[in-house]
Amino acid sequence: MIALLAVLALQAPTVTAVRADRAPQLDGRLDDAAWAQATSVRDLLQSVPDEGRPASESTEVRIVYDADAVYVGARLFDAEPGRIVRRLARRDASTHSDEFRVLFDSYHDRRTAFEFTVNAAGVHTDVLYGGDGSFSDKSWDPVWEAAISVDSLGWTAEIRIPFTQLRFAKAPEQVWGVRFVRWIERKNELALYRTCSSSPTPSGAGRTASRRRSAIRSRRRTPTIAMPART
Repeated sequence: MIALLAVLALQAPTVTAVRADRAPQLDGRLDDAAWAQATSVRDLLQSVPDEGRPASESTEVRIVYDADAVYVGARLFDAEPGRIVRRLARRDASTHSDEFRVLFDSYHDRRTAFEFTVNAAGVHTDVLYGGDGSFSDKSWDPVWEAAISVDSLGWTAEIRIPFTQLRFAKAPEQVWGVRFVRWIERKNELALYRTCSSSPTPSGAGRTASRRRSAIRSRRRTPTIAMPART
């Protein structure tokens, strides 16, 4: 069992994800039995434009895993699904679209992170961070999968990240930092789980980099994943 421990001041609310009896099929629909086994993470808070306020649209995130990979399923509700921005582009290109992002600090050193981003059109972006976010490497291209679906409730993302694409300490039990991030393009809204740091978000090409720095800096107060040995 994976326990997600949200570290916030003196509080430590816990959300639980379970080992999947059967890996979910990546089709963007989130209707596999594995997702029903997992407890959802909610209550993302805005970083931009209204820091600390609840996000304007609800988000539910679940994590399951098996012997080979970790799976992230996100339901991104939207009251106006017809206005979801979903532009196609090459991998790692800025699309100025709605996005969902997960960052894993798999060394749990609070200085490094592996970031996986998918937009509402299914475009992948991945970045390796070091130096507490002062260093980033977009040439890092791990092998991972994602599937997207847009429906009357908003959009969904299913992500599969093989353990072979991550690096972590050799220990029977793993403890990782984690961050969930949502960007709503038409609202210029950045929301994170669970805490955030103040960071202005300029318009234009520099906006994406600013959003990423904000997410990295706020990792000092992130949830963690405690993962027992995989058998």
